[in-house]
Amino acid sequence: MFRRFLESLLDHPLPALVHCTVGKDRTGMMVAILQLALGVPESRIVAGYMAVQPHLKRRFPRRIRALVQPLGGPPLACSVRPEYMEGMLAHVVEKYGGAEGYLRSIEFSCGAELQARLLQ
Repeated sequence: MFRRFLESLLDHPLPALVHCTVGKDRTGMMVAILQLALGVPESRIVAGYMAVQPHLKRRFPRRIRALVQPLGGPPLACSVRPEYMEGMLAHVVEKYGGAEGYLRSIEFSCGAELQARLLQ
């Protein structure tokens, strides 16, 4: 899924709209991987992820939060925390040695082309 996402940025005209209901789970992780591939510092990736927090109250009203929490839903369902993104980024470094290693593991070999296209 991540490879197809990155390939789609090369195969289609830009700009691209990347979205979901809230932008913190799959979409947030995809955007983080893209940012890693582009060389964005991890602190900026985490800051961008955290920018979703003010919007969560509108997407997850009190009624929904009241249902999720007693039913054992994860806190992540209704919130973002820096350690969520920091943990994912640390995992990419630990397991793959960083963005380049991760891109190799998903068989995405167009990192330089992606950078050239998106970092004009």
